[in-house]
Amino acid sequence: MERRACGRIRDLHVVCSDDLIILQGRSRTYHAKQLAQEAVFDLTGGHPALANQIIVC
Repeated sequence: MERRACGRIRDLHVVCSDDLIILQGRSRTYHAKQLAQEAVFDLTGGHPALANQIIVC
């Protein structure tokens, strides 16, 4: 996932439970935030419950 976002996500944490995946970290752009989210969808086969809490700053 970090490779897909080209190293643009800092302090990346992925929290997984049975029904929810939470992305946390910091990014400089909304594009990098979206790339991280798309990587999770690809890796999980489109897991429906994803909370993207990556902060753009």
